[in-house]
Amino acid sequence: VTPTVTTNYTVTGGNGICSNTKTTSVNVNSLPIVTATSATICAGQTATLTAGGATSYTWNTSATTTVIAVTPTVTTNYTVTGGNGICSNTKTTSVNVNALPVVSYAQNPTMVCVASTSITLSAATPTGGGYSGTTVTGNIFDPSTAGTGTFVITYLYTDGNSCSNSAFQNIIVSSCTGFDQLVSNDQSVSIYPNPSNGLFTIKSKDNNNALIEVINMLGQIVYQEKNLNENQTLDLYHLQNGLYTVKVSENGKTISNNKIIIQK
Repeated sequence: VTPTVTTNYTVTGGNGICSNTKTTSVNVNSLPIVTATSATICAGQTATLTAGGATSYTWNTSATTTVIAVTPTVTTNYTVTGGNGICSNTKTTSVNVNALPVVSYAQNPTMVCVASTSITLSAATPTGGGYSGTTVTGNIFDPSTAGTGTFVITYLYTDGNSCSNSAFQNIIVSSCTGFDQLVSNDQSVSIYPNPSNGLFTIKSKDNNNALIEVINMLGQIVYQEKNLNENQTLDLYHLQNGLYTVKVSENGKTISNNKIIIQK
């Protein structure tokens, strides 16, 4: 028999002449109504699940506490078995995991002069986030207030699921003094103005057959020109803002390495 409630059962027994009856019962204990909370989190966060309705609990994580903390990387189901000392029941719940938004930030320029005007921070995606850092107000960075040094600018974005992610970019603020001086002792080449929007005057003495190479911060040659004149224009306006090295060499020998800043 499989009664759903406590039920009496009567049996009558006989020996062919006489008979008698006996009544017995099957006592049915109610199953505990086990409950378990669910949760929605962002990737990397921890969810708290709480069970109820019973006196003891065992989760499929092997935990035996009423409350457990879990950090799933994807949406995951959790099962808890609750008992009341006689009977037990189970409940399945889930933790929904929302992925973090993909955030990128490629500020340009990444090197400025301390006397430069304020820089508008941009080039971060998705749009709609916020910038923070030293002397950052809204999306404006003020190098003159920050002073010289390296400053970390952080871009934080929060999506419709309230999940946040960030990216950062270093901005170097230089004093920009003495950039027209040579690293070597040979003062035969100078470049001015510096910084510039990309149009420089390069002045040389007795290096008419020299090779000019412009090298970016990754060590890549991004511009090359032969036959340096005594006083000529170096047009680098097509290059992105930043710090570059202008290497002048003749017959395989380096004459000078000048640092320049392009700032449009």
